[in-house]
Amino acid sequence: MSADRSKSASNNPRIPVGQAVGYFGTYTIDEGAKTLTYHIERATFPQWDGIDRTVIIASATESELNLVVQVPIQDPSLGPYIPHLNFKRAM
Repeated sequence: MSADRSKSASNNPRIPVGQAVGYFGTYTIDEGAKTLTYHIERATFPQWDGIDRTVIIASATESELNLVVQVPIQDPSLGPYIPHLNFKRAM
């Protein structure tokens, strides 16, 4: 993920600059609102560089975390979609 990539290389989050969507940065959790906000420093989808993305914490246990995106992502070909992110702790 390089800072010199074109931000207009792709307008489709399902087809990022490359074959995968990845990002890094920090995050905060609002327990009352049951949300997690990613503070994205850099992403494979360059339009996400430097933005915040908030997701709903659908459920959380010791071994699983299930998140749902609050705002649909616009896909130019297929229309809006709502990603569901499911994480399981490796044992």
